[in-house]
Amino acid sequence: MTHSPDNKRRQGCRDTQALAAGAMPLVARIAAAIFGGYACSAVFCVALARLLPLSKADSTLTAMMSSFVLYAVAVIYAFGATSVWRVWGLLAGLPLLCYALLQLLG
Repeated sequence: MTHSPDNKRRQGCRDTQALAAGAMPLVARIAAAIFGGYACSAVFCVALARLLPLSKADSTLTAMMSSFVLYAVAVIYAFGATSVWRVWGLLAGLPLLCYALLQLLG
C-alpha cells in the first residue's frame, strides 16, 4: 500500500471529523455548566430570597451565598451525569420551575 499525499489528506479529514464529532458532547456539557448553572443559581437565588423568613438584607445575603454552592454543584453535575440530555433537562427545567414558583408568589 502506498502512502500518497491524497490518502494522507483524506485520512486527516476523517480524523478531524471524528474529533469534531467526539468534541460536541463536551462542548454541550461546557455550555450547560456555564449557562445552565448560571440560570439555575440566579433564579434559585431570587426564589430563595423571596421565601426566607428573614429581613430583606439577610435573606438576600443568604440566598446569594447559597447560589455559589448551587452553581458549583451544577457544574459538577454537568460533567458527572451520564447523559447530556439529562444535564440540559435538569439545568433548563429547574430554573423554569423556580420561575413558575416566583410567578405564583406574585
